[in-house]
Amino acid sequence: MNKYLLCGMALLLCLFLVTPAMATPTVTLDGKQLSFDVSPIIEDGRTLVPLRAIFEAMGATVNWDQDSQAATAVKGDTTVELKIGATTPTINGQVKQLDVPAKIIDGRTLAPLRFVGEAFGGTVEWNQELQAITMLSKPVSPIAQPAGTPPPLSGAGQGTYVGSVSSDKYHTPSCRYADKITPENQIWFKSKEEAAAAGYQPCGVCKP
Repeated sequence: MNKYLLCGMALLLCLFLVTPAMATPTVTLDGKQLSFDVSPIIEDGRTLVPLRAIFEAMGATVNWDQDSQAATAVKGDTTVELKIGATTPTINGQVKQLDVPAKIIDGRTLAPLRFVGEAFGGTVEWNQELQAITMLSKPVSPIAQPAGTPPPLSGAGQGTYVGSVSSDKYHTPSCRYADKITPENQIWFKSKEEAAAAGYQPCGVCKP
């Protein structure tokens, strides 16, 4: 009996050891891959990224208040304030809502991906398959087209669900709100999980 038990335990141990670990998400900002001393993590379906390293790469100045456990970042005329454990950071005094709070891991502040990427007016794209985060520190301005040029084709086919870089909702392509998203503001997701990991929530109208 003990012999069979030991064999079973050994088999379970082997299966555990060969199970592949989830890949650490990579982060690219303006075409340059960033490196961190504390890597981004995925927790409860949300991606958390190092706040200071990304903000400073965007050109912001970051200060940390140990007593209040709060970070303040300034870039140009934009001031971002974020407190550890809270879900209500502010941008120029306006309260924003986070699904999950920022947290400290190994002495570094990690905060939700979409908030960090868009706090100073940037954009974020999440590739679930590649576990890759692509950020632009400033939105790309649409190229002016000559008069009479037909409008660009919709991004349908790039994904199953569509969101806007200026909103936190994602929709089915047939949703009436999806029709209002201009092509340059569209962000497409292949799955609900991919949209959720990027910080987007389902539309209450089309209920994707």
